[in-house]
Amino acid sequence: SRYYNPEWCRFINADSVIGANGDILSSNLYIYVSNNSVCCNDFSGNGSYGILGAGINYLFGKVKGIYYEFNTFTLKEKNEALKNPVHAVTNYFANKKATAMCQDIYGREAFVDRGTANAYKHAMWNAIMTYKTGSKSAKIFADAHEYGQTDVAATNMDLHNNAVGRDIGKIYNSNYRELLRQRSRTEPLLDSSSKHFTLYNAGVLNIGTRSFDYLGKQYTITGNTNPYDVMSDMVQHAINQGVMVILIP
Repeated sequence: SRYYNPEWCRFINADSVIGANGDILSSNLYIYVSNNSVCCNDFSGNGSYGILGAGINYLFGKVKGIYYEFNTFTLKEKNEALKNPVHAVTNYFANKKATAMCQDIYGREAFVDRGTANAYKHAMWNAIMTYKTGSKSAKIFADAHEYGQTDVAATNMDLHNNAVGRDIGKIYNSNYRELLRQRSRTEPLLDSSSKHFTLYNAGVLNIGTRSFDYLGKQYTITGNTNPYDVMSDMVQHAINQGVMVILIP
């Protein structure tokens, strides 16, 4: 690790990479991005990247990650990915998001087959896919992911929990769309005290709301609601209500 002092605009410990010949500034092992912090970034403390270069480097890393994941796909997943690469990439990031959320809640258990964390992860993945690409696409990619698995009991568990997740995604989507319809029907109202039009709009003043019930629990969303937080709570509620299939790891 390297430590940076923003008051001095210098690192307080030396760069482990020796400067390049012909680049005088790089021979100073304590300066930050060759004294050009407006146009450059240094994510590791060992190199200077232009803003464009940093962006390309970031995207290249994402592409490498997707390529690596593609090679771990089942044959059916690969076929579906080639048919619809846009949804494949979107659903890939949905999987990453669900896994990260699962880790936040369950820690290392997120990577254990069967069990509560596995049930949460599959349901959350399908909820996010449904929210992003629709339930039909989510089912296609989820079924393809489970294709050819050897543990029949675990596969049936995953298929069931995937379906629960898609139902949650559909419920959230339908209520969010209804909220948008309500907002589109909202007319500007005249505020007699100020003589100005005031928009009673969820996106502007966060006044519009939409409430719905899921397994006996009430949820309320607005234009500013984080959909992942709501769907995560719905998944955990489904687990607590015994709706999910959970096998002992």
